[in-house]
Amino acid sequence: MKYVFGFNVGVKLYKKFPTLRIHADDRLIDEFELNEADLFKETYVFDRKTFPSGPEGTASWHLDRFYSKKIRVYKIGEKYLNNKITIDIKNQDNNYTNGFMTRSTLIRFSNIFLMPEELYVNLTDLIAKIKDLDDVKKSHNLKMTNNSVVITHWPSTRRTQMVGDIGGNHIINLPIFHLIKYKHLNEIYDQSYNYCSANDVGFQKNSQKNQYVGFAFKFLKSLNKCINK
Repeated sequence: MKYVFGFNVGVKLYKKFPTLRIHADDRLIDEFELNEADLFKETYVFDRKTFPSGPEGTASWHLDRFYSKKIRVYKIGEKYLNNKITIDIKNQDNNYTNGFMTRSTLIRFSNIFLMPEELYVNLTDLIAKIKDLDDVKKSHNLKMTNNSVVITHWPSTRRTQMVGDIGGNHIINLPIFHLIKYKHLNEIYDQSYNYCSANDVGFQKNSQKNQYVGFAFKFLKSLNKCINK
């Protein structure tokens, strides 16, 4: 099986574009220099009247917000996705002089994600299925236990929320998990999130009854619109 790893990044440029190296486990996937397509411009895929921001507000990390016009994607074989994906940033562009620095190139990530290729190319079907399940879910309570596994914000990762603007050389390590049927970047969080049964959505890994998935639904809709525009 192949997976699609992707991200959106915006560059607040001083003079020189940073270089990024992408590794899956210890295998080099790509090395490239960011360019004009990655220049920082905060945009939303959907206007707020069509797609309200919801109770978490417009600053919430997983809304339909992008920091440049380009989404970079890579197809990676499953055999290279065992431990982590690493984004190695090389960026020494600044005006450092005599112990002072007032300007530098900064970058910011939005929606780093990992998902199976078969789902990526059929996002419309996946979105429809999630929506149907969400409507059903509202009519009854799913039975959670203390041993429940809850994967939230799939297929994105919340680690970008803690990063913000990045200056200088930096390494982002993204651990790979395999708690449901598909490998993913998401970590386990509390159970106060909207979720679906992993079995109902086809994400069940084994016979357990206590696996659940909370989707970054707005991001999936945004990604689908960007792919099909």
